[in-house]
Amino acid sequence: MMKKQIIVSVVLYMLCLIMSVNVFATDKIFTNHNGVIFSKANYDKFIKIGFSEKEIEDMTQELYDAYQDMEDINFLGAEVRYFKETTTLRYGMSNVIVEEITQEEYETEKTTETMINLLDLSASHETTYKKLEITSYSLGGVHNHRQVNVILNWKKVPKIKSYDIIAARTVGGEIINNTYSGSFTSKETKFEDDCVVLPNTYNYYTTNYAPTYSGWNIADGSLGKKGVGLTAKLSSGGAATCQYDLGLIPSVPMGYSSVIHFKVPMGTTVYGSYQHASKSVDFSSVRKAYTFNDKGLGNVIYFSNNSLANSYDGMGGVSLKV
Repeated sequence: MMKKQIIVSVVLYMLCLIMSVNVFATDKIFTNHNGVIFSKANYDKFIKIGFSEKEIEDMTQELYDAYQDMEDINFLGAEVRYFKETTTLRYGMSNVIVEEITQEEYETEKTTETMINLLDLSASHETTYKKLEITSYSLGGVHNHRQVNVILNWKKVPKIKSYDIIAARTVGGEIINNTYSGSFTSKETKFEDDCVVLPNTYNYYTTNYAPTYSGWNIADGSLGKKGVGLTAKLSSGGAATCQYDLGLIPSVPMGYSSVIHFKVPMGTTVYGSYQHASKSVDFSSVRKAYTFNDKGLGNVIYFSNNSLANSYDGMGGVSLKV
């Protein structure tokens, strides 16, 4: 009888051990590309405040550590603006007109309109649509910092794909050191095995930009950063290919999104801007050629060089007191 009780006790002990191991395995999600280990709780928190799965996969230890004060996360608010962008190309010269539209107009309009003047084949006219938003979350904890995301979504790809800028500046507080990051994502066509393009189904390719990336432009403050800006090129596609009898078919971009993330103290007012290059620009010429002030494009990005300023579409910005 005693032997039977011992066997039962051992079995129960092993079951408890297995269950505890399974709980730990569930809690420990994965180690990302940079060796950063995420628990399920922390992974879910990063998703909740606006980071994508791909951004978490590429997150550095320094950025991860800067967010370890997250406790009680709550959505605070957002400002969203919608824009219609019309581009006219003639003899290689472009003219861009940006106008603000309503959410209803944005959602009901066609994804893109392209017209060719049959009387002048050197000219074309394209209209596409963008949504710019700024969102904020309270993070709780001892400092109760605010998470801020500035996000731009293209409803359709623009004809001109050069180096765009997404940026933010602050008033009444500064961006906390080591908390800023950003990414550009291309939404591209997805193929079936026979190279048929799947309708309304896409692959998403994200490029993450750590603070070491040369396209960051940073304005230092007394305790943190007064402004951060990210310059990166819109993808021309081809991230995926499909092999068929006559060769390879590259995937085609169907949309873009861009985002920058950072933390600020409670009470800070944040201004966000996205500027699309309306003509081809040189990366080295623009990436650090602007400062951050209220006279700039979108109330953020100020070029003292008029030629560079005129190379961008001048779209309005967003702001939020957090």
